Amino acid sequence: MLVGNRAYAANHHMLKRKIIKRSAKMQIYKMLVRPAVTYGPETGTLTKSDENLLRIFERKILRKIYRPIQGVGGGISGELEIMKN
Repeated sequence: MLVGNRAYAANHHMLKRKIIKRSAKMQIYKMLVRPAVTYGPETGTLTKSDENLLRIFERKILRKIYRPIQGVGGGISGELEIMKN
């Protein structure tokens, strides 16, 4: 997990940019971050708690990529829309 966090930290500036399309962000995640996370468990035994930590980490990254945005009305209504890149 530590290697995965380092890989994410090295590439978080690209994953947060609004200019980059989601498909490109997913390619960055699949090519740079995910292999770093999944290589570590291949060398040892993967427990249920480790699997859960991997799922949590993946959801965290996917939330960064597919993040919701504030609606046109601003913060008063509090409605969120899916960002369309």
